[in-house]
Amino acid sequence: MCSNSEPNYNDHGQWWGFSPKHGWLVHVRDARYRDDKSIVFFRAKDWRRVRVPRSMWGPPDLIFARNYLDALPEDERALRKAELLQIQAEFEEERIVERDEQRRRESQRRRQAEQEERFRQEEAARREAKEKRKLERQIVSVKPSIQEHEITELIHFTQTQHLGSILKSGLLPRDELDQRFSPPPINDPERLDGELTAICCSISFPNYQMFYRFRRLHENVPWCVLSLHTSVLTDFRCLFCIENAAATGAVWNARRRDGKPDALNALFRDISCKRGFIRRIELPIPKCFPTHPQAEVLAYGIIAPRYIQRVYFLNAGQLNWWKKQPQADIDGIPADIRPEYFDKRVDWEFWKSKED
Repeated sequence: MCSNSEPNYNDHGQWWGFSPKHGWLVHVRDARYRDDKSIVFFRAKDWRRVRVPRSMWGPPDLIFARNYLDALPEDERALRKAELLQIQAEFEEERIVERDEQRRRESQRRRQAEQEERFRQEEAARREAKEKRKLERQIVSVKPSIQEHEITELIHFTQTQHLGSILKSGLLPRDELDQRFSPPPINDPERLDGELTAICCSISFPNYQMFYRFRRLHENVPWCVLSLHTSVLTDFRCLFCIENAAATGAVWNARRRDGKPDALNALFRDISCKRGFIRRIELPIPKCFPTHPQAEVLAYGIIAPRYIQRVYFLNAGQLNWWKKQPQADIDGIPADIRPEYFDKRVDWEFWKSKED
C-alpha cells in the first residue's frame, strides 16, 4: 500500500489525519462511514470508531496527515512519520475494517435478537393477559352452569399402568408427554382435534364410544377412570365441544363460543351435529349429562394430582391389585368399583339408531 519511507496520506480509499484529541485517525471512504452530519474515523490507539462532525473536519480539530507532519520540526517529523508508517502497517495486518464490519454485524445481530426477544416477551404478555381475561369471563359464566346442571365431576380414562405416574405428576397434555417420554404413554396417537396442549375430559360420564374403542385396541390392558374436581372448569382455560373434539368444526365452534355466557350451557341444550338435530328432551339422561355422549371439555395445561378426587375400577380384582401397589397411597386418593363407567351410557340405543 505504501513505500518503506512514505506513508499513505490519501490513497487506496483511505484518508489519514491527526487530531489533538484522538491522535492518529483514518477515514475509510465507504458509505457506511459517513452521513450528512458526521464522518466515522478509526482511532489508531485502540482502533475503535470515532464519529466526528463534518464541521470539525479541518484545523485545528482535524489536520490532514501530510500537513501535520510538514508543520513539525525535522527531527520530530521523522519520528512521527515512522510512527504513522507503523500504524498503517498495523491497520492492514490487523484487518481493522474487516474486524469492524464483523463487530458491526455482530452488534446488529445482537440488537435484532434483543428486539425479537422483546417482541416475544411483549407478545407472550399480551397472550397471557388475553388468556387471563378469557379465564375471568369463563369463571363468571361457568360457575352458575356447574350449579345449574348439578355437575359434580369431570371424567378422564387411562390405562391403569399409567395411574402411578399420573397420581405423582398429574395429567399431562400430549405435547408434554412427547417431550418427556419416548414413546409417549398415550391413548389416542392420532389426536385429530389437533389440540396437543389440552387434556380431553368428559362431563359426568365417560365418552363410552371412545372408551370402548380404545379397550378393544388394547384388550389385555386394564383401564381405570379418573374423577376430576369441577374446579378444573374454573382454574384452567377450557374449550367446550358439543360433540367429539375431533369432529369436523367441533373445536372451531367451541372457539366461537369461547368466553361467552353460554359456552358450557351449550353442551346441555338441543344440538345440531353430524347425526342431525338432537332434542335433549328425547334422551333418558340425568341433568348432569351433556346432550351428546361424546361432548368434550378441552382443559389446557397440566392437571395436577390435587384435582383428582377419586379413581374408579371395573371390578374388585382390578381394585385389589391396585391397592397392593406402592403408589396406591399417593395423596390418599380413594379408589372404588364403578362398573357402569365401563359400560354404555343409558341413551346408547338412541345414538345407535342414529348410526343406522
